Amino acid sequence: MKLSLKTAFIAGLSLLALSQFTAYAQAQAPTPNAPAAPAPGAEVPNRVNGAVSAVTATTITIHDRRTDSDIPVAVTPDTVYLKTVTGSVTEIAAGDIVMAGGREELAAGATSLDAARINILPELPKVNRPNTRGIIGTVVTATPSLTVKTADGTTYTVNTTAATQVTSVVPGTLTDVVVGSFVQAEGKSDGTTLTAKRVTLLPARRPRPQNAQ
Repeated sequence: MKLSLKTAFIAGLSLLALSQFTAYAQAQAPTPNAPAAPAPGAEVPNRVNGAVSAVTATTITIHDRRTDSDIPVAVTPDTVYLKTVTGSVTEIAAGDIVMAGGREELAAGATSLDAARINILPELPKVNRPNTRGIIGTVVTATPSLTVKTADGTTYTVNTTAATQVTSVVPGTLTDVVVGSFVQAEGKSDGTTLTAKRVTLLPARRPRPQNAQ
């Protein structure tokens, strides 16, 4: 499935996919104390990540774990919403853009990857941050394993199992944002208020194994 919300989608896609490996798990972890208000004089950034603590027609309140505070984010009729939906490996087809990530770091010169997660993206992100546990590229063949060609011309074999998590990015609406959702809001801050151009909903955190380090 190809989408055409070009500028609105692109900047959010890289972080959307990368956050599934790192940031969103930390931001959804419970905190022992009640949320605090932003510190007096603290400057609200242009991007806020965290769990939603309240939603109205004009404001999404996000608990920012970095500052352990609730930050109100203004939304307007022009705010674009993105969300991820769960899919399956069988839905991936030649020509799809994917980010595939494994549990282990890729060895230097490696051309194969055992995928723990695969994100289907509408387009190649303009900003392709280095990721030692994953690749971003175009699917050349989709069965039985994936053959993925990256922007530098390298071809990888991406192996999947029944446990491989597959998600794709689709348009959303404000009604998709509920208390407890993990989101990223991006837009323009005047120092005290962030007005969101884009709100990206990320997948729910999976429980971490008891013996995980």
